[in-house]
Amino acid sequence: MKFAFSSLLFMVWFPGSAGAAQAVINIQSFGAVPNDGIDHSAAIQAAFNALDPEEGGTVICPPGAYEIWTPIVVRTSAVRFAGLAGPSYNEDRPYSGCTLVARTDGMTVLQFRSASLNHRGPVVEYVNMRDATPSGHSATLMEFRNFNRWTVRNVSLNYAQTALKVTGDDDASWGYVSQFFCKESNTCIDQSTVEGGFLVLGGGFEPSVTGVRVRGSQVRVVGAKFDCSAASTGIQITGHAAIVTASIFENCGIGIMVRNDGTQNWSGAQNSLVGNHFVSWKVKGSHAISLGSACTGNQLIGNTYEYPAVAVEDLGASGTVRLEQGQGPDISLTCPKGQAVRSLKIQQGIVTDASCGQP
Repeated sequence: MKFAFSSLLFMVWFPGSAGAAQAVINIQSFGAVPNDGIDHSAAIQAAFNALDPEEGGTVICPPGAYEIWTPIVVRTSAVRFAGLAGPSYNEDRPYSGCTLVARTDGMTVLQFRSASLNHRGPVVEYVNMRDATPSGHSATLMEFRNFNRWTVRNVSLNYAQTALKVTGDDDASWGYVSQFFCKESNTCIDQSTVEGGFLVLGGGFEPSVTGVRVRGSQVRVVGAKFDCSAASTGIQITGHAAIVTASIFENCGIGIMVRNDGTQNWSGAQNSLVGNHFVSWKVKGSHAISLGSACTGNQLIGNTYEYPAVAVEDLGASGTVRLEQGQGPDISLTCPKGQAVRSLKIQQGIVTDASCGQP
């Protein structure tokens, strides 16, 4: 017996959804054809528009390159945009998997936008995007505006002005980025919100200017690899309470730059840079970490440095705690008979000096 499915949309019922249903939609059902060199902006926009604005659903993108000339704007809550088959890392030809190709200078290819703070953010996974605009490096490939709790997973965004931009009010940048790849984009991730943070877990960054731009609070970067080009910067922080750990910075002009740009009361303060490795053999005058003037209370713990011209540049930071190989002696204090510990110097909970004296 043969069955033919010609409907544009079908429903998937999730256990425990208490009667709620979410659509699963294929962009090809709306006329998107891969690799034909024709603009498919309208077809993909129509696929997103077919979702229930409150219940959301999944939009499927089969393998192939889809030309995008007009920005795609998604205002729906709880959307999942997923590529089918093929690896997501389309760094080199031939491109594979679902790939959206930017063709108009200055455009934003895919924007998820809410009028106010929305806690049912989108999930984007196994999707590629690249900037093929006439000017080159002119497009923003993906943007989240006023969405919270969003996820980017196994996504590759290449050759753009800005690969991923996070904007909005309040703490609209809380999200999760896993195995994200960015090749030769000027900025790979730009957080423009003041509050809120996101987690970057793994992935590879090859920025032309800046890998991750942190303007708000509590961004966490864990286990990422930064292969800088043209002496670019791996991470630039003007926010506070960021954590960068277990990451590798290779041939960066500056691996991690911390600055107080005056936009917040706590700009460039209380960031933790822990257990990272900095290596540079191509860039003359490279700096692993640069702490700007009036950046207070930052912690540098357990980082290692291989060949950078300057390991840590201090331009007037204050209250910095630095516990690294070769920085500060180990303290093993035994007081003479009849004496006792008279003073302890403690910085942010860590004993950095001690002395003995008469009780």
